[in-house]
This record gives sequence, C-alpha cells and structure tokens, in this order.
Amino acid sequence: MIDIFVLVILILFAVFVIFTFISYTSLILNLIILIALYFLISRDLKDKDNHKYYLVSLFLTAIVLIFSNTGLIKNLLILTENLLLSTAIVSVIMVYIFANIIAFIYEYLHHLKVKHKK
Repeated sequence: MIDIFVLVILILFAVFVIFTFISYTSLILNLIILIALYFLISRDLKDKDNHKYYLVSLFLTAIVLIFSNTGLIKNLLILTENLLLSTAIVSVIMVYIFANIIAFIYEYLHHLKVKHKK
C-alpha cells in the first residue's frame, strides 16, 4: 500500500519538475542564443574595421523594428515569438546577420575592384 503512495508521489513530482522545466524553456533557449551570439560578435569586433559593419547593421535593424507593423516583418516577428524567441534576441540575431551580409558585400566589391584594376 505504501508502495503505491510513493509511486504516485514520485510521478507527481516528476510531472511537476517537467512542467517547471518546460515553462523556463524559452528563457534557457534565449540565454543559450544570447551567449553564442556574444562570443560570435565579440570575435568579429576584434578584427580591425568590423565595427563599421556593426554600426550600419544597428541602423538597419532599427529600421526593420520601426517598420515591424508591415506585412512581412510582422509575420516574421510573430513566427519568432511562436518559436519562443524574444524580440531582443531576434534583434541581436538581425544585427549579426546584417553585419555579416554587409561585410561580405563590401569585401566582395573590394575584391572585384582590385581584380579589375589588374
């Protein structure tokens, strides 16, 4: 008889722990993404002139968030909220992506200019 009570209490405790962990999943997920992006961005900023790309990227991210009530951007933000990502984490992701796209375009255009001078 006591075995049944212990089993029921153990199952209830396990369910409580699982529900507690699930409710903090978005917090844990956002923290993991933030820590990963911190290391990626800090590595990028150690290079000589990458701060220029991040400044332009911050400007573009601000423009995107200002116009967040438009169709495509609004749907993107709703999708990321359904994926349990906060708006702050999405903006950091956008800053990182925009900075890398801008750096790639600038370096590619510089490469083409040097190539055609020869």
